Amino acid sequence: MKRVISLILVCLLFLSFVNAKDIAGYRNLEKATYKSDFYSAVNKEWIIEKYEKGEYIDAFRECEKESMTLFYNLLETFEPQTELEKRICAIYKSAFDTAQRNEQGIEPLRKYIRLIEDSNNLKELLTVDTIIHNEIAYSVLFDFYPCLDLSTPYYRFSILQPVFDKTNYSKNDKNAVKLFLDYLEKTYQLSIDCDKLIEFDSKLSNISQDYASVMYRGESVYFANLKKMYEGIPLEDIFTNRENAPIASIMINNMQEILTKKEILFSTDIATIKNYAKFRLVMMYRSLLSVELEKQCLELMNGKHITDEIELIKNDVLNMLAYNYYPYLERFYLDHIVDEQVLQEVRTMCQEVVDEYKTFIEDSPFYNPKLKIQIKHKLDNMQFIVGATEKNLDDYILVESEDYNDYYKNVCSCMKTLQKSFGSIIEKGKFSNEEGNPAYKSNAFYYPRDNYFFVTAGYLLEPIYKKDYSLERKYAIIGFTIAHEISHSFDANMIKLDRENYKVQKEWQQSIINLYDGYPNAYGIKTNGKIVVSEANADLFGLNCALKIMQKKVANPDYKEFFMAAALKDRAITTKEYLFWWSKNDSHPLPKSRCNCLVVNFPEFYEAFDIKPGDGMYVSPEKRIELW
Repeated sequence: MKRVISLILVCLLFLSFVNAKDIAGYRNLEKATYKSDFYSAVNKEWIIEKYEKGEYIDAFRECEKESMTLFYNLLETFEPQTELEKRICAIYKSAFDTAQRNEQGIEPLRKYIRLIEDSNNLKELLTVDTIIHNEIAYSVLFDFYPCLDLSTPYYRFSILQPVFDKTNYSKNDKNAVKLFLDYLEKTYQLSIDCDKLIEFDSKLSNISQDYASVMYRGESVYFANLKKMYEGIPLEDIFTNRENAPIASIMINNMQEILTKKEILFSTDIATIKNYAKFRLVMMYRSLLSVELEKQCLELMNGKHITDEIELIKNDVLNMLAYNYYPYLERFYLDHIVDEQVLQEVRTMCQEVVDEYKTFIEDSPFYNPKLKIQIKHKLDNMQFIVGATEKNLDDYILVESEDYNDYYKNVCSCMKTLQKSFGSIIEKGKFSNEEGNPAYKSNAFYYPRDNYFFVTAGYLLEPIYKKDYSLERKYAIIGFTIAHEISHSFDANMIKLDRENYKVQKEWQQSIINLYDGYPNAYGIKTNGKIVVSEANADLFGLNCALKIMQKKVANPDYKEFFMAAALKDRAITTKEYLFWWSKNDSHPLPKSRCNCLVVNFPEFYEAFDIKPGDGMYVSPEKRIELW
């Protein structure tokens, strides 16, 4: 009888597991409560909505989406006055001439495809790559990215980038990839050997590193040593003939990666390299040509039908302008969209955070007296850049289009504008970390070298910020973000300098590791406490600082609203592959653990939601991280 009962219980347990609904990697999401799983309870309606729409998005991307929507609404009815405004509006409107674009097809690329096909060896193909780079501002084999190291502006040099991103959910689906390549072969008549190209792309994907990891490795070589690596290839001629790629500024990052790619380059037959070059070219320019083909391409890649062609065009043209025309689009954005009152409110918050931290530093057991003086000096001299940096448009080179009614020619002029402008500002020594963060993008960070905090205007939009939000919500999201970033001015690096209080600091860090390590997130992927300790530390400092400022400004705070708003900031829906990559490479905790492991350290959280022993969100006092 006992065996029968046990068997029935096992069967019921199995059936409950099978029937449990798995949404975006979260099992039984709909049953989450504030007491059992705070992050999921706050965000479950949003997660379900985005999941059903097939969207992969987070709060940062939501802000950027809102930023683009503001652009759409303005450009639809805007009457341009200045020459710059007329150009932006003309480029935008040319994208909607679908009849002309569909009729044109890929004809503008035919001559480049023929040049690639007519190349007999690698030297000739590299010469063709230079021609394509100079005429339409794109390279199919060699890429240059303007970067900034700790002392010298330079171009980062790279070679042979994979076509399919490592985190793309369909990359490992051989049938999906083959279907896509077959489609390109049929549509563009590129005679692609699908199997060889997939194999070639797979090799590149396996060795290509994330941009951040490449930068942090610190391996580099200047052009003088570059020729030895590529013996037999006329690199000097290639770089000399390329516009805005000065030899003195070329630097290679991550030698091992580049050398491995070199081996692949030389060991692969020329036919596959040519097909790769053609494929890269068409992949890059498909959205500028036939709207019909772009729509079909995206449907195959995303595995879903695209019904809103206008929305597709809007996204394409504004993303293109945002990337290639950014100093000019930024000026347009600041003049017509940004609310100066919001920027001023955030500047005030920045100063409040600095003042609160100075009080904390004075009483903190983490730092010795000498270090406290250094930290206060740093805080007193910190700059706040809110909205955008000042840019002199005369430093940039605006390339005019041959025909402002032709979208393809407009985009080529925009891409050449980006290329020439980067070359110009690098030569003038004015390239800075903010170049990649124009006002309409969503970002916030602290830059230690120059001791400044920077938040873009595009981050100060819903769901992050709105003028009529309550103070609880404002401080829980943007106040928290500011305090998190500013804490980086005195956290990990300063702690390493202070040997007098080393034991206290290590105990604090270990308590963070203990709380976060192994915490399950979507798809069952667990947080690595050692990897996330620095960002989790900044989260603890940040939310605590924001809470204390809010308590001084609000007589009877609504703590429920404060903590629920903090949970909104971290909401995200991603693929399993991307979340797995995140868990291994990113120092920021995964979304669910970032929220839940943070709020459980605050007494106000327990009181607001009546959290008791036995609840999923309850952490015993001795395991909580002690806050100031």
